[in-house]
Amino acid sequence: MQQLYWLLKTKMVDLLKKENDSLLIQPSDTLKVLLSTKIPVDAIVTWGSSYVNESMVTNESIPVLKEINAFVIGGTFNWHDVLHIQATKVGPNTVLSQIINLVATTQMSKALIQKFADYIYQRLQVLFVACTKMAAMASYLRIDWASFPLGLSVCGWSVSSLSTVVIE
Repeated sequence: MQQLYWLLKTKMVDLLKKENDSLLIQPSDTLKVLLSTKIPVDAIVTWGSSYVNESMVTNESIPVLKEINAFVIGGTFNWHDVLHIQATKVGPNTVLSQIINLVATTQMSKALIQKFADYIYQRLQVLFVACTKMAAMASYLRIDWASFPLGLSVCGWSVSSLSTVVIE
């Protein structure tokens, strides 16, 4: 009777002879992960042992041996043998979802020093443009054509140095 209850409770791919959508998986569901397939959710191995490629998370393409009671991460690949796993985290609670959310929030927000640099650049940009125009006009009004290129080069140097400081 205990075995029949276990079979009714578990949702295994080979019993249904079809693949289940990973959105239908609930915590504590038992799944069968076949050879060379992706592990759908974060789970604990309940039966079997296999090598799992966790390069998606660790950036090392060295398969790691996973045995009973080992934690497997959703999105990694089962390389060696069949595993039965019990889902622990699904949907937005998985490790992969948390990594994606962390990267997205990091890319959307600016560092405090970057905000300060943008503020300074906006204020000083007007000053440097005004200085370059005054230097160019002073050089031009003196009608000293020999010093005119020098005035333009000083103006250009001041603008480029400001941009370099802000970028770095």
